[in-house]
Amino acid sequence: MTLIHEWLTLRERGLPAAPFAGRRPREDAFRMTQGAVAEPIMARARMIDVDYYSFRQLLKEATDRGGRIETRDTERWNAYIKAHKLNATAARAIAATRFDSPESVIIDLGGQGDGLYVFSDLEEGCLRLVYQG
Repeated sequence: MTLIHEWLTLRERGLPAAPFAGRRPREDAFRMTQGAVAEPIMARARMIDVDYYSFRQLLKEATDRGGRIETRDTERWNAYIKAHKLNATAARAIAATRFDSPESVIIDLGGQGDGLYVFSDLEEGCLRLVYQG
C-alpha cells in the first residue's frame, strides 16, 4: 500500500494522519514506502547558441583529426550517444524550431568543445546540447 493510500484510508476513517503531518500526500505518492530510496538528481538538458564561425573552425579541426561523428556513421554515433547519455532526437527537435534544415554532428576530440551540435548552413546558426547539473 502506498503512502497516499494509507493517508486516504486514515482520512476516510476520520483518524488523524499523524505520520503524514507536515507532508503533502502527493509528494509521498511517488516515493516507495519500503525503506529509503535515493532519488537521483537528473541533469537538465538545454540547447545553447554557439557562434557559427567558431563552430565551423572546430568542425574543420574535428574532421582533420578524425573526431567528427555524423549520423550516417551509426556505430560510432550510437556508441557516443549511449556512453554520454544524450538525447539526440530531442536536441534535433529543439533545433528544428529554430532552423529549416538542421544537421546533427558529434565532435569528439577529447576537449571542452566535445558534444552534440545541431547546425544549419542556410541560416548560419549552431546550437549545442549541454547539461546543467
